[in-house]
Amino acid sequence: MSVIYIALPIAIALGAAGLIACVYCIRGGQYDDMDTPAMRMLIDDRSLPDDDRDKADRSPADHSPADHSPADHSPADHSPADDQAAS
Repeated sequence: MSVIYIALPIAIALGAAGLIACVYCIRGGQYDDMDTPAMRMLIDDRSLPDDDRDKADRSPADHSPADHSPADHSPADHSPADDQAAS
């Protein structure tokens, strides 16, 4: 039981020293990322045409029927009347 009187203060002191060292390094800029911001401009983002980007930003409830083209419908939505209207 007497070992706990020695081990516990040593463990607390080592933990506090580690915390102080970590805070010192963070405030000193040791963990600042200097390379990624310069490299980020070289990475291509996936680009969408402006119309598709606007549609992607809106929720499905915001879409009006005018937003949908015949290509947006699934084959289940296809009817023979569509074929006659297209000819």
